[in-house]
Amino acid sequence: MTVISVLIVVHLSCCERWWQEEMDIKVLQFQNRKLSERIEQRRRAEEDLRKRIEQLEQRQTTDDDVLCIVNRYWNQASLGRF
Repeated sequence: MTVISVLIVVHLSCCERWWQEEMDIKVLQFQNRKLSERIEQRRRAEEDLRKRIEQLEQRQTTDDDVLCIVNRYWNQASLGRF
């Protein structure tokens, strides 16, 4: 092997490593972008679920209040206070 041949092989080896590193970087960037999108989707879904829980808790409070009133009138009617 001549010196030029060795230099060409070394150069190609360096280029191949550089190309592989570039591809690794691009793959990692793509994976990072996809993971970021999934995190954002889950964050939005979590926020939607929190809002729904809050709505249901408010509704439960209202329903409890109505049941207390109905129970009070029921008890008064049972005791003949009407």
